[in-house]
Amino acid sequence: MDTVLLREFKQQLGREQARLRALLASVAKEGRIEPVFENMDTDEEANQDEVETFVTNIGTKRELEPQLLRVEHAIEKIDRDEYGLCEKCGADITVERLHAAPEAECCAEHAE
Repeated sequence: MDTVLLREFKQQLGREQARLRALLASVAKEGRIEPVFENMDTDEEANQDEVETFVTNIGTKRELEPQLLRVEHAIEKIDRDEYGLCEKCGADITVERLHAAPEAECCAEHAE
């Protein structure tokens, strides 16, 4: 793959990595990831708020963490000169597919 194109993909992946890390950090700041039901049975509204925050944050975390892992894996593949190769068959992943999803691990034929 062209060196300039690889650099562009790495920069794009780096920006996405920073965005995902910031989102995950904001979830942790906005509310606890782990539930702490200190005031259970004393303030029903506070209990509801805490449960709602927990459910929202855990859902966000479960959605973002796998995305971040795929992005970081793609960055590692660039560093190992393995980027753009299908992990199933070893064929080149099309540049069009990588533009659409730079973290793609497989060619279109083997994408789940």
